[in-house]
Amino acid sequence: MQYTLAFLFNHDRSKLLLMQKDRGPYVGKFNGVGGKLEDSDTDIFTGMVREIYEEIGVKYDTNLLLYLGCIEREEHLIHTFAGIIEENAPCQCESEPTPWVSIEDLHKYDLANPVAVSEYIERAYDAVRYLPETICV
Repeated sequence: MQYTLAFLFNHDRSKLLLMQKDRGPYVGKFNGVGGKLEDSDTDIFTGMVREIYEEIGVKYDTNLLLYLGCIEREEHLIHTFAGIIEENAPCQCESEPTPWVSIEDLHKYDLANPVAVSEYIERAYDAVRYLPETICV
């Protein structure tokens, strides 16, 4: 089974958009935006953009995503991405409110799989500094 997971930051990378999981093994814990790849997805980028739209209601351009790599967990492959999004983008979450979390306050949140998620948040944080501010959606 393949999944996508994006860590989306505001312009200056001071905040990260997190979702609180409402099902699965990490229910109640926080993670980036993402979900399962579907047969209709032509590749992992279109699957990631679809998940961003389904979960927060924001249309995102595949060209704005940075691919970070793949996490292997048991029988699952999780394709991870980084991106920048306007902090005032009209996020319409499918479940719980989506908090913008200060990078300094991340340690206060119960992250899904904290070691792996923290590592990928750090990689995403480093990667998005190369994105120009003009590409924010």
